[in-house]
Order: sequence, then C-alpha cells, then structure tokens
Amino acid sequence: MSFGQNSSKMGTRISGEFSPVSHPTLVGSEQTRAKSNGESYKVVQVCLVALVAVCVPVALACNRVAFGNRSNIACQCDETQCDQLHFEWPNDDQTYLRLTSDSSGARFQQSLLRHSPAGQPVQSGSGSSSSSSSSSKQPDYLIQVDSFRHQQQVLGYGGAFTDSAAMLLSRLPAKLRQRALDDYFGQDGLDYNLARLPIGGTDMSSRPYSCDDLAAGQQDFELRHFRLQAEDLEFKIPTIERANEIRRKRNLEPLKIMAASWSPPAWMKSNQNLVYGELIGNSSGPYYGAYARYLIRFVQEYARHNISIWAITPANEPYALREFGLAAIYENSMFFKVEAMADFLANSLVPSLIRANLTPDNLELFFWDDTPVKLPEYQQAALMAQNVRDYMSGVALHWYDQSLELAPYRQLYDTRRYLPAKYSMISTEASWMGGPKPGSWDHAEGYARNIIENLRAGSVGWIDWNLALNMSGGPTWNGNVLDAAMLVDLDRQVYYKNPMFYALGHLSRFIRQKSHVLPTELSSTNDSTKDDELVAVAAELEEPARVGGMLRRRMALVALNRSTSSRRLSIQVRGCLAKRGPLSLEVSAKSVTSLAFLC
Repeated sequence: MSFGQNSSKMGTRISGEFSPVSHPTLVGSEQTRAKSNGESYKVVQVCLVALVAVCVPVALACNRVAFGNRSNIACQCDETQCDQLHFEWPNDDQTYLRLTSDSSGARFQQSLLRHSPAGQPVQSGSGSSSSSSSSSKQPDYLIQVDSFRHQQQVLGYGGAFTDSAAMLLSRLPAKLRQRALDDYFGQDGLDYNLARLPIGGTDMSSRPYSCDDLAAGQQDFELRHFRLQAEDLEFKIPTIERANEIRRKRNLEPLKIMAASWSPPAWMKSNQNLVYGELIGNSSGPYYGAYARYLIRFVQEYARHNISIWAITPANEPYALREFGLAAIYENSMFFKVEAMADFLANSLVPSLIRANLTPDNLELFFWDDTPVKLPEYQQAALMAQNVRDYMSGVALHWYDQSLELAPYRQLYDTRRYLPAKYSMISTEASWMGGPKPGSWDHAEGYARNIIENLRAGSVGWIDWNLALNMSGGPTWNGNVLDAAMLVDLDRQVYYKNPMFYALGHLSRFIRQKSHVLPTELSSTNDSTKDDELVAVAAELEEPARVGGMLRRRMALVALNRSTSSRRLSIQVRGCLAKRGPLSLEVSAKSVTSLAFLC
C-alpha cells in the first residue's frame, strides 16, 4: 500500500498531471560540466577563504531540469554526467561543514563555517542562499544537544527492490544502470545498507502473482510447485547482486534485506484470490503451516542464489484493509485478525523457523509491517506467547497516516514508549501516491520530516518504498501510480533524482548507520515562529577522527526548516561547544541543512 501523508483522497487513483518526457526544461548545472576524457565524475576544487584559505573537494553538481515551472527542480543523469554527494568531514574542531538543499534548487550545496571569537560563525566560499547570522540578530530557535547521552544506534537506511524498480534499473544501459546503483549504494551516493524485498508480487508489479500459483481448486501443502518467478530471476536477483558487489568492493557486508509477503498463494485464502481474503482456518489446520513454510522457502531459495535474507515480517499490512476500506486498496493483500495473527506466530511461524534452523541469530523476525493505528492491540496478543517474545527482534512500521495535524507523530513516540526495551523499531515503507511530481520539494520535505521524527522517536532505520519508478509512476498492474526518489525514462535513457533523493542523503550520510542518536531539544525563541516549523536530529558517528595525534568525536546535526522564511538558529552542544559558545547560523526557507563538525 502506498498513501501520501495528509492526503484528503486516500485511495483515489490520479493520473499524472504532467508530461515529463516532453516538457522538462533544462535549467543548467550549478558548475561547469566535466567532460574531458568522458569522465563525468570528475572532482573539482572550490577554494573557500575564511580565517585561512581552505579548499573543499566538490563533485560535479546537479544537472538541473525544471518540470512545469522553475521551482520544480530535478537532477538529470545520463551517460555523460551525473552528480555525486561527495564531501569531506572537517579535520579540525574550529571548522563546520554545512550542506544545504532547498526549494529554490540547491542540492547538497556546501559551505564552510569557522567559529569566531564571539561565538558567531564566519562563512566562507559560495554557500547556499542562507548565510551566517550577524551578532546583532536574535535566534528564532534554540537547539540543545547533549553529546554525553547516547540513545539508539542507527541500523541504517534503504529502499525496496520491487518488481517495478528492479525491472527499470535492469533495462537501463549498463553504464547508466551502474551510476543509478552507485547513487543508492555507493560511498558518494546514499550509501544504503538496508533493503526490502517482496515475496511474490505487489501492486508495484506488472501482474498479480505468488510463488505457488495453481489452477482453481488445486492445493499444494508440500509446496512442490513453489518457484521463484521471472521477476526474481531476471530483475530482482541480478539487481541485488550488483548492489552487493558495490558494497563488496568497499569491503562492506552485503545488504541487510527484509522480506515480506503481500499475499499468500490464492489457494491458501478464504476467497481464493490474491486480493483481500484471509488465511483459511487456524494453526490446527494445514493452511497456517503451509504459509509459514512458504515464507521460509522463499528465504531458502534466495540463499541458493547467494543472497541472504536478514529479516522477515509475517505479512505486509495485515490490518490496512480494515483501516482504510476495501475500495482504497485493491492490491495483493490479506487481512489478519488479532487472534489469527497471534496464533500464526506462536503456533506456526516461529516453530517452523526453528525447525528450519532459522533462529534469530541468522534470520530476524519483525512484527507488524503496517501503520501504527492498531499495533498496540496486535502486539499485546502476539507477545502473550513466550516463543514469540523470545524470537522477535522488533516492530516494523509504515509512515501512512502519521502526520496527524492535531498530534504530529504522536503514534510513533507512543509505539516506542510501550515497546519492550529489547525490541527495535524500524520504518519499512514510505511513498507518495497520485503519480510522480518531478522536482516536488513538498515531497522531499515530507520524507525529511518523517525520517527525523522517526529517529527522534527511537527508530533504528528507515526504508523507502520503490527504488525507482517510470515517468508515469509505474509499472503497476492495478493503476496505483506513485512517486519515487528516482524516476527512470527508458525512452530517453536518462533518470531524474527528485528532491526526495537529496532529503534522504541529508540523513543517510550524516546520521549514518552505526551512529548514535543524541538527545536534541528544540524551542522557539521568537513569538512569530511556530514550534513545528523546525525539526532537527543530532548524532555522534561511531568512527572518531584522528587530528594531530588525538581522537576527536565526529558529530552531525540535520535540521529541516519548513517555514517560507529563513530562520536563525542557536546551536548548543553540551560537552562540545561549551568553551566556544553556541554556534549561530541562518538556514534558508524551505530547506534541509546538514552540519558536520568535530568535538
């Protein structure tokens, strides 16, 4: 399921209101293209003058194109050019690296700040439209970070290898495909280490299917007809292999892949259909056990292709059908009642996993994989069984319906508060419905806010939905067209990185995997500002920096300014900036700003 937040027409199928193939307008690169010797990843040196001259390596910038109007900016990649998210962490404790993306078209735009004796930063170089505050101006927001208290450790970030995404990436020319995968999994891209993988088909497939489809009236309790499908063998497996190869060359472990089934085979269900219906019977009958073995068989088949599945969930969105109504979600799906879910976990899935030697140390189990609405009721029933409590690793949540205007993200914080401490909380799906909106800053802002709020609430990771979609928001068999961080135009042999891509990068590259989230308090100091216009999260990276023979802590802060005006921030970091006073800076309107520094 894929719903946009705050949508007033959930489930309505909306065709695209643009013609991206015929109407993108070239805006131009933010710096001269590097074309010598065909090298599109050439790194140039931009010299920034502050207290001393500093040169910052900056990769080739965004080749900007506008969709509809000049405010909807996407970055185009082709076989001759594609930008990178390259930056260097500061190497002294007086320098602050700032990167900004905003609604006016800045994408990972770099500037350096140096602390002046008065506690105000001195900006150097060609930064974004935001500028450092003058000492005469009062801050709009106070951000207080406690560097002495570590909260959760970040597991990482990722996206989903849906049929649609894997097919589109596979059909790009080899060089362009490699660039697209580098954008997601490379060290100068989003550096994804997580992924989600459907078991069988979803709405983001060209057809509805499972891995054990039979003619009407037939059954296959022993799963003799189970087969990985062409979508697995031709698209998903090769694409995952290529992503893992990028990580292998960097001496990194393979992707942590979480798998989920949208629907069991139709013959296991009450309505004999991949859409809607329930699992037949209960754990005393044959269907519950067959479905558990179906999930396990998928894990085993991928292992035969040297792809490890790190975790599974019992089903994708087991309650969403009842929450939003059948008309809203016509897709591969199955409803699990509270008692049925608890019965399946305790008496079918967990025992089957153990019998298959898939214990928690080699296959983790995350509960739910749905919106937070009915989670407490289901969680209470599921955790009554000791074997489920012992096996389960945590809870998986989807972002839909979380931005309630009266209580923003309350359900996220409540979920973490009532979740047993030993369990992790992770976001496993987010998407905007209604078709692509190339260059939409609003979509980027929604992603940035959701990730920041998840991290602040205690989440350990965040997984996007489709890694890529076409210019119509598919392919999809049921017409549920969506937006994505990367849009692929196979006809023109280009792809576009939406502002969502850069919003993701501000978090995945700074509040990095294995970093520790730090307590961060925000307060408005100006009566004219709103409390929720600005959200921020801070972290300490796991790897310290060695400066002059001493180890320095690497720190990061990411702030989202949702206001249509620039805002002045006063940043205090307990245990870090005490001797120098707070850092003051101004962030541009409608922007995401990342700050990297040493303590």
